[in-house]
Amino acid sequence: MARKLKRVLADEQNTVLAHLRQKRSSLEIDAIFGTVAEHAARYVTAIAEETMSAASSGAAATKAAGGSSRRVTQKAVNESIAQVVVEGLVSAFREDARIAIGEAEGDRDLLAGLVRDVYRMWKSDRLDSHVDDIAVAAHARGAYLALDNAATVSWSVDPASPCCSECEDNSLAGGVTKGEKFPTGHVHPPAHPGCRCLVGPVRH
Repeated sequence: MARKLKRVLADEQNTVLAHLRQKRSSLEIDAIFGTVAEHAARYVTAIAEETMSAASSGAAATKAAGGSSRRVTQKAVNESIAQVVVEGLVSAFREDARIAIGEAEGDRDLLAGLVRDVYRMWKSDRLDSHVDDIAVAAHARGAYLALDNAATVSWSVDPASPCCSECEDNSLAGGVTKGEKFPTGHVHPPAHPGCRCLVGPVRH
């Protein structure tokens, strides 16, 4: 997944730099990178095979409780992953890009250099943690989708990696019917970047 995203970043960088070389091209962030939805879609499409694999693994984990992988569709997984990508990777990347645009103050050559620095930082350092979050989210989505709509589910915090107080509140909420929200407003993990909680069926 990381390798594929790094290839997308490399191709995207070339497109962005070509845009900046056009003397009359807009330097607004949406003109340079596309809208947030378009930006996220490039990444989601590139890793669709891997996120579906992770979701299928999540579905397999709930098979004993009546889970069915037939409920796990690429469309449903992509929709969920798009939200995670927007809230994590794309949001953080575009904030770095906004800073670069502000610092350049319209100087295209300076902006091109700053943009190269942003892409270099993301490809060498920042991307990997977001890939972990995306993989965890896909696994959780698959496990959740696979369960019967009448299933009762509970939120479990990883004992080896204590989460935040909000996730603790989710775990203390006990079982909820699939589709209902936990106290944080989520129907399944992750609740935030770095969250390693799981959701699973309640066994009576």
